Amino acid sequence: HILSAQHVDQEQERVLAAAYWRRYPDVRTDPFYGESGRLGVFGAREHFRQHGRYEGRIYAPLFVAANRAAEAALADTYWQRYPEVARSPIWGRDGSLGIDGPRDHFRYIGQREGYRWPGN
Repeated sequence: HILSAQHVDQEQERVLAAAYWRRYPDVRTDPFYGESGRLGVFGAREHFRQHGRYEGRIYAPLFVAANRAAEAALADTYWQRYPEVARSPIWGRDGSLGIDGPRDHFRYIGQREGYRWPGN
């Protein structure tokens, strides 16, 4: 069974939209761009195109580690190392991404700013 290009594109769109909405709850609940918005799964991309890119938001996949206990320990170490990240409403201890926040921050922001991932 070969997946059509359209099906693959739709699945990728769902993955990207889910990541964007998880990072940005304000967009997730928006009546136009949000999960239940008029644009459906394309709302996240359209928000990023019209607003998010200029606001410095990230439109990219979210890595979710399979080993949640190990990821929690890595996240805690990263938060201890970078208290400003720990306080973030997106990547922090109480942030929208939970324990997935530190790795997301590192992948898309911290790495280019010279932050170190635990164990590196």
